[in-house]
This record gives sequence, C-alpha cells and structure tokens, in this order.
Amino acid sequence: MSSIFDLPTMFWVEFYSTLVALWLLSSSTASFAYRLGMGRFFSWFLIAWITTAPETISCIVYATRGLPTTTLFNAVYSAVFDLYLVIPLFAIYWRLGKGETLIVNTYPFTWFLATALLLTLCVLDLPGNPLSLDWCIDGVFEGLMLTIACIVITSMPLAYYVKVRGEKLIKKPKEKSPGEVVTDLLSLMSSLLALGFTSWQFAERVSILAMFLPQNVVGVLSAYLTSLPDAIYASTIIHEDPEDSIGEVWSCVIHDYTESLGLPVAIPKVLFGTSVAIAIAPTELAIALTTLILFTAMIHATKGTLNKTFVTTSISTFIALTILGTTL
Repeated sequence: MSSIFDLPTMFWVEFYSTLVALWLLSSSTASFAYRLGMGRFFSWFLIAWITTAPETISCIVYATRGLPTTTLFNAVYSAVFDLYLVIPLFAIYWRLGKGETLIVNTYPFTWFLATALLLTLCVLDLPGNPLSLDWCIDGVFEGLMLTIACIVITSMPLAYYVKVRGEKLIKKPKEKSPGEVVTDLLSLMSSLLALGFTSWQFAERVSILAMFLPQNVVGVLSAYLTSLPDAIYASTIIHEDPEDSIGEVWSCVIHDYTESLGLPVAIPKVLFGTSVAIAIAPTELAIALTTLILFTAMIHATKGTLNKTFVTTSISTFIALTILGTTL
C-alpha cells in the first residue's frame, strides 16, 4: 500500500464504526455516572475522567507505537477543540437560547497557568538537572507527577465552592430504590469496560493512518474526533447548570495536559518495564503553552464575559491553530 487510499474498505468500516461506538459509549457512560449523583464533584472532577478516557487511552497506544508527536497533539489539540470551539459555541447557544451573554468565573484559569508551568518543567527536565534539557516527557516520576497533579489541580476549584460559596460538593440525588442504584452501577461499570476497549480499538486504527500521514496531522485528527464526548456531555447539562457544564470542560483541558501525557509514560514502565518517552520539539511545546496562556489572557481581558468579540477571536484562533498544527 502506497497511500491512504489503498487501505481496504474493511479498514474504513472498522474505523467509522469504532468512532461512532466511541461517541455513544462516552455519552452513555457519563450519563450513568451523572445519574448516580449531582453536584460540583461530579461535573468538575469525576465526569472528566470518563469523557477524557478516549484521549488518554489513545495517547497510551500512540506513545507505545513510537508516535510521540501524535501523542502530544492528540492531547494538546483536544484542549484546543474544547477551549476555542466548544466554549464559543456554548456562548452562541446561550445567546440565541437565553438572549443573554454567557459569563464564566475566571479563577480556574490560575490552574491553567500552573498546568502550563508543570508541563514545561517536565519537558525541560529542570527538576532533575537544571543544566540538562531533555525535551521529552519520560520516566515514572514525570508520568506520576503529571497524573497526581491532575488530581490535585482539578480538586482545587472544589475548595472554592465549599469555602467561598458554601456549597455542597454532592447534592442529594432523586430518591432511588436499591435496585435502581445497583442497575446504574452495573451499567456504569459495563459502559466503562466497553469504552476502554473501544477507545483502544479506535486508536489502533488511527495509528495505522500514521503510516501514510504526518504524525502531527494524525494527532490533530484524533484529538478532534475523541474530544466530541466532552462537548456532548457538557451540552446536555448547560441548560440546567451552565457553571457545571463549563467546569467540566475546564477539567477536561487539565486532564489533556496532565493525565493524558503522564499515564502513557508511567503505565508501560510500571506494568511491563518498558520505557516510553514523548519527545517534544520546541515549536510543539510553544503551541502547547500558547494554547493555555492565550485563552487565559482572552478570558481575563473580557472579565469572563463571552461576548461577540471573544467568540470571533476564539473561533479564528481555533482555525489558525488547526492550520499551524497540520502544516508544521
């Protein structure tokens, strides 16, 4: 086979079928989890682990297949999709549906900057040796540090709701019988298993595309396709609680930069003794950092008001970053 067009028809049938199954399973899994309880803990912390599972599993597959750029771009461009396309589309929806401008809290973006700093330290290897710049994420220490940071950073906004606003993290769900609770738990567990398997199958097929297309192009494509569940879940609850909906997206972005890049280097080493490194070029690191820092600056410039200028700038930036990421 000399080009992507020479791939057999069955490959494309499997590619699209696993993609659709991935979207459906991600949405149903998140719905089962949400039905078990409500509150900031679920949307800001728990749900993000589920909706970003396809990205993380895909990153693990790409990293172990020796596709570092695909791994990085799958993680970073998942955040690009959420920040520069999903959020402005939510703002448009809110404006058209409610006739009001959507306003979001700006305090979570402090954690975006902390995430950007942590990623930089891991890539440059500064904690280990200030004089050595290895330009990669590798080793159990860096992998676990990013994963633990994901837990810590996504937990911090919850403290704001408890201490500053006096809210309960978990609201009492609707009364359910023990049988209904057991049914929801079983449905959740089976959906999680199916989601993990389907994500792995999809990533295996996407990795084949890297034989014919540049790694950066495959990474951007994979990121946009696997990020759709983030938007689907957030869109289902935005009319009930826009703050929870937007908060889930913020958490997903942090997951993309931490857990999705940490677990691919930690899991192979811990479970199989295999060393995996995600090499990151200076230009790729610049794109990753610009994605977070620029969005943070845009939000603070409008003081959290997602007005027409913000929407236009965000979508324009999404197009620009997509072109940049696919033409490097």
